[in-house]
Amino acid sequence: MRQEQTSRLNFNRRAATYAENAAVQLRAAKWLGAWIERGLPDSVRIWELGAGTGFFTRELVARGCRVLATDLAPEMVAHGRRACPQAEWAICDGWNLPENACDRLYSSSLLQWMPCPEKTLRAFHAALRPGGKMLHGFFVAPSLRELYSLVPAESLPLKWRTADAWLEAFRAAGFEVLRAGTSSEVVEYADAAQLLKTLRDSGTTDDSRRVPAGALRRVLREYADRFSRENGRVVATWRVLRVEALRI
Repeated sequence: MRQEQTSRLNFNRRAATYAENAAVQLRAAKWLGAWIERGLPDSVRIWELGAGTGFFTRELVARGCRVLATDLAPEMVAHGRRACPQAEWAICDGWNLPENACDRLYSSSLLQWMPCPEKTLRAFHAALRPGGKMLHGFFVAPSLRELYSLVPAESLPLKWRTADAWLEAFRAAGFEVLRAGTSSEVVEYADAAQLLKTLRDSGTTDDSRRVPAGALRRVLREYADRFSRENGRVVATWRVLRVEALRI
């Protein structure tokens, strides 16, 4: 099964539990919202990719944007439509867009899932009309570095790229990076089991990559030993990159 199909099925399953387990993604959407353009005319066609349950969609409509919010997972679209009815909603594969479709491409907490950045960013370039812009916020290395130090890479869903590698990919795809910045956050969880449950129920991890029970017990124990604070809670690192880019 292709990665995008697996992601669609996984997020489809987790649509009902996503919002309550995606506090990090919600804060990322709000942080990205500060860079949304103001006063765009209605003639500017705006597409949001990977809109999920509408965290960033609400940031867009609050700033007066008329947006087509899209997601590959039908259940995410259904939840998003209820959460933000001011937007137009549609099911759409964000990695395969029609050419000359829009003037703005936006996304929040999506691009880290991109299987082939160079190829897909070129497709984004083709989807934008001349003079079009993009605004994306997404997670980069060293997000979840603690977990990745304990679990084999094949058991985890994402291959993290650095902010610098992403910016180079944007430029190689024919974009001028107008501005970019990163924000890092160390988040506390009650214990390692709560962290893993949060990742599962937000759709970040899926059951197809389940760690064997014995190995999981070891991970929980080592996580507590290595990454807990004096209050007994464990921590996880998250880093977000936001990028505004111009099609050239």
